[in-house]
Amino acid sequence: MYGLLFIVKKYSPIGSGFSTENDIKIRDLKFIGKEKGLFTVEFNKKVILFSFSPTNIEKIDEMELEKKENG
Repeated sequence: MYGLLFIVKKYSPIGSGFSTENDIKIRDLKFIGKEKGLFTVEFNKKVILFSFSPTNIEKIDEMELEKKENG
């Protein structure tokens, strides 16, 4: 997963909507078995939940991040 993240960030063209800031963040990783688990990714003001196993990665859900208001 980290390798894929590195490649996407390193080789994506600047003009494709990506900035040089950390746009993709792996927020959490939880194992629910020996080789199975869940992880969340923050990307483009959304949090996306994935499940993984040795043979599969599947998107489970997605939600928008709430805007923080000052004051």
